[in-house]
This record gives sequence, structure tokens and C-alpha cells, in this order.
Amino acid sequence: MSDVEFRVLGPVELLRDGSPVLLGGNTTMALLAGLLTSANRIVPVGRIVEWLWDGRLPDHPRAALHNGVSRLRRVVGADLLSTHEGGYRLQAHAGSLDLLRFDQLQAAARDAILSGAARDAMTVLDEAVALWQEPLLSNVESTTLRNEVIPQLTERYLTAVEERASLYIRFGRPDAVVRDLAAVVARHPFRERLVGQLMAALARSGRRADAIGAYTALRRMLREELGIDPGIEVQSLLVKILREEPLVVQKA
Repeated sequence: MSDVEFRVLGPVELLRDGSPVLLGGNTTMALLAGLLTSANRIVPVGRIVEWLWDGRLPDHPRAALHNGVSRLRRVVGADLLSTHEGGYRLQAHAGSLDLLRFDQLQAAARDAILSGAARDAMTVLDEAVALWQEPLLSNVESTTLRNEVIPQLTERYLTAVEERASLYIRFGRPDAVVRDLAAVVARHPFRERLVGQLMAALARSGRRADAIGAYTALRRMLREELGIDPGIEVQSLLVKILREEPLVVQKA
């Protein structure tokens, strides 16, 4: 079997020997996406049926699922997609699936921090964050699967972004993450910790007015959408920036 690589941290892709493989219709794409986000675990048939048809079942759902699995198995290889009592499992590892590689890198970064090698963790998190390409599952049409998977994956991604930003600011390199943080904040504008990190990075890069502007944008959106003000931590950070006091960076 040729070397197969899977990607789910963005559009779902299958590559063989580095070249993209055509996956076919929506059912095949959703099936692959669901099995990959549960890689190496047996996924029950009932759960897969919910993913594939969003409650609008075909006349014979189990037969349709069997046909879909057979089509996908021909693409990925019988050695990777196995049938079990009550479900199916897709086998992958950190070298073949970007999601597992991300988990491996994030764990390595945390180990590095705990062992006192926080600077090494910065490099590891650079690689981890670079694996992501939002919006996730952009070519998967299953509403059920997207609603189930995307919030969990997004939280893991944002946590890694925050851990990385904290390290860069802590070690005096705020300018290196300003652009990345601004891009992520634009996609997740209500994430207060991210906004706070962007404010700190801007202020430490000598861009005090932009840091205040980031807070103002957050406050405006929170008031318009939710009728609330930013939390006390972000407000306190603003006060320190206005007073030009030293900023204490929370460790990752």
C-alpha cells in the first residue's frame, strides 16, 4: 500500500505519495472526516448514520452505509479501515494524520515547559499551530458532524495559540506573534484571553494605541452582542497599559 496521509485541520484531504486523492461525494467525505476525528477508535454505526444523513435517512441506511464504507475502503486501503462488531475504525498515527501530530506536538510542548525548557516549547508550538487552516472541515457538508466536532477541535487550537503567545511574550518576542494573534482574534473576537494577549503583545511592541484599540473593539462587540463589558482581567490589563505599568505575563 502506498504511503497515505490524512488531513482534517482545515479541509479534509487524503494524499497518497504526496498527491491529493479524489474522494467522491458528500457521503464519502463525511464518513472519512468522522472516522479521522475519532481515529483509532471504533465508531458505532448509529453515530456514523447520524453524521452522514443528518436525520434524513435513506430507505436502507445500513446498506447505504455498507456501500459507503466499501467505497472509502477502496480509497484508503483495507488495512486501514476495519470492520468491528457494531462499528468501524480508521487506523492512523502521528505521521499520517495531522490531528494526531498536533496532539503529539502539544504534549511535547507541555513536557518541555514542565522540564524547564520553555524556549524549546515555542518551536514545538510553532509547528503545532501551523498545522491548522481554518475554517475546519470546510468541504464537509454534514451539519451533525460539524456541530459535534468543530467546537472541540477549535478549543484545542485556540489553547495552543494562547500557550504559544504566552511564551513569546514572556521571552520578550511580542512582535513575533502580533500578526498571528490579530488574525486569530479576527476569527474569534469574543475570546477575551486572546484579545488580552494581543493587547499585551502590541503594548510591548511599542504600539500602545493599537493595544487600546483592541480593547475598544472587544468592548464594543460585547456590548452590542451581549450587553456586557469585558472581564476584570482584560480591564485590569487596559489600566496597566494606560498607566504604562509593567505587564506581568501569565505563564503557559
